[in-house]
Amino acid sequence: MREKVQDFLKGHGVRFLALEEGRLFLWLPVFLALGIGLYFSQNFEPSTLFVLAAWLVCFALAGVIWRFFHHLSIPVIIISMVSGFALAKMRTEFVRGPVLAKATGFYVVEGQLDRVTRLPGNKKQLHLSQLIIKRLDRAKTPIRIRVTSRIKDRPLIVGSRVKLQAVLRPPPGPVRPGGFDFARQAWFARLGGVGFAVSKVQPVRSDQASDFWSRSERVRQLVSHKITAATTGHGGDIALALIVGEKRSMDKEVLSSIRAAGLAHMLAISGMHMALVSGSLYWLLRALLALSQTLALSFDIRKMAAIGAIFGGGAYFILSGMSVSTLRAFIMITIMFVAILLGRKALSLRNVSIAALLILIAQPESLLSVSFQMSFASVVALVAFYESGVFRRPRLRSSLLLMRLIDKVMLVFLGIFATTLIAGFAVAPIAVYHFHHITTYSVVGNVLAMPVLTLLVMPMALTGMFAMPFGLHELPLQIMGQGNAVIVDIARYVAGFDNARVNVGTIGLFPLLLIVFGGLWLCLWRSAYRYGGVLLILAGLALSPFRPTPFLVVERDGKNVVLIDEHKIMWPMAPGKGRYSLDRWRSSFGALAPALSAKQRVGDKYPRKWRCDQYGCTSLFNGMVIAYSTHIGALDEDCSQADILIATYPVPTSFGACERVKKIIDIKAVKKNGSYAVYLLKDGMEIIHARAIRGTRPWTSHN
Repeated sequence: MREKVQDFLKGHGVRFLALEEGRLFLWLPVFLALGIGLYFSQNFEPSTLFVLAAWLVCFALAGVIWRFFHHLSIPVIIISMVSGFALAKMRTEFVRGPVLAKATGFYVVEGQLDRVTRLPGNKKQLHLSQLIIKRLDRAKTPIRIRVTSRIKDRPLIVGSRVKLQAVLRPPPGPVRPGGFDFARQAWFARLGGVGFAVSKVQPVRSDQASDFWSRSERVRQLVSHKITAATTGHGGDIALALIVGEKRSMDKEVLSSIRAAGLAHMLAISGMHMALVSGSLYWLLRALLALSQTLALSFDIRKMAAIGAIFGGGAYFILSGMSVSTLRAFIMITIMFVAILLGRKALSLRNVSIAALLILIAQPESLLSVSFQMSFASVVALVAFYESGVFRRPRLRSSLLLMRLIDKVMLVFLGIFATTLIAGFAVAPIAVYHFHHITTYSVVGNVLAMPVLTLLVMPMALTGMFAMPFGLHELPLQIMGQGNAVIVDIARYVAGFDNARVNVGTIGLFPLLLIVFGGLWLCLWRSAYRYGGVLLILAGLALSPFRPTPFLVVERDGKNVVLIDEHKIMWPMAPGKGRYSLDRWRSSFGALAPALSAKQRVGDKYPRKWRCDQYGCTSLFNGMVIAYSTHIGALDEDCSQADILIATYPVPTSFGACERVKKIIDIKAVKKNGSYAVYLLKDGMEIIHARAIRGTRPWTSHN
């Protein structure tokens, strides 16, 4: 029996390798990503010597396997994974820079203004580098900081040196254990501090930085001003998002409607936008070159147009702010046009793999970003779907022009429907993991809005950019703004449907990995063995709903606490504090009701959960007394009745009355460990804090 099983597996293995010959290259970025993910999953920082030794050992092991088995698959997997681990470590050390100490402080800051980002409510975000900060040694001064300002200033010019007074602190950690870690993102952006301005921004010198990045940012700033002057309302805000990548200034209600309608991908400049801009430029250049008989007969005008389209795509990439999704799109479109130059197939999974490899090698931390995950998930699924030939259909051969026109229009709408459906299914698990909700009518929203974006908005954006140097940009940008207003109306209409956006809470990392690996198995192979990926997807879906919800969450600074009952209704102790944290908790744990004010919590429908006085608050919840103590004078009373005590001051370890308390979370614990989540289990409580998941890494030592 054992020999039969071995023969069966060996036979199918040989057959599988024969059928999938040449497809192993498509898995290189996957195995590289596994190594990168393994590095970031550690709760300690591996030493450089350890990584180097592991890399050498794995290379030797791969050589031995190749020597005895003469097959590349296993050695390639080993080398790719250990190289991903090593690249992530190298990147961490390369970007290493000073980060502000834990204590928040008041500082006088002088620095070069690298970027100005508009925010809602006449706020702006200033990115500063080349810093001089009083009371800080040069060795402890961050490379970059980010400051939010509500103060009305004179127009600020990117590249100039400015001076201001600001309250700064280190980049904060996650609002819940296992949540998004802004401190890690800031580490790789070399952002050593964040805060808010308490004075006007004063120019120090009139001269401006002349490096490439400063010049490109000044161009973006100039284009933003021209767009703002030519457009009004929500249409103008979307124009800024689509042309210069500035979507932070959008109205929250409009942004919420766009997300609920499944149209958020329109605002993130990615492959669709890059293809529309570069593709339109390619066909325009090709048509213009074809007007010259000499050029058309003497040269390959397709290749000339492809070169022009690459430069046009590069200009759009710089103008849009060079985000990860735009970088991926630019690399993809460049590879596509290079394939035209070389006479190869323009769009294929191999090109997608090359783009992923380039990004992961240059910026391994991109693997953890939502934009990288969602953009590559959708592109891989779409390219695999269209490569499979499922969507091919015979062209209608009719003598009637109207019938041919109707057929083309139907094909366009069918393509939008299929693209939305495939991309929606591909990114849904990732969206649920990060954003904890699903959009149920995204197909409807995209079928209605995509023709407006494709046929009106983006062509007018391209026309406006070409016309801007000649001062003729206002009309096309105004038409673009009107088209954007139509998209907003569509978004509001679709978002108004019942259950257009459904909160589903969190899913675990392991189910997500099963679903993603199953999807890759289904897309990257071409033989019948690919359908084994369906089993992995089903296994991941089966495990997804079994993530428990905590009944108590403590904010990362200890200033707010929230209770979550069996109906997933949130009961914050201070509904007016920590709005950002409350919103993240609500979406993370699938809360079914909004946070309620103190007055709303009184009555039969919403019974009171917290009772407060000047010394703190208490709650009887799930048969336990939770006390939130703000004054040490009430410690004796709180400890005498509490099962769980949260204190905004250090609780003495020798305080006898507190020995009966099951768990004490004081300000020292919060400052050391970050946010807390308490789970109620059959055999007691499980308490998890952010540091237990984050570990001791370079980006965790300051918060």
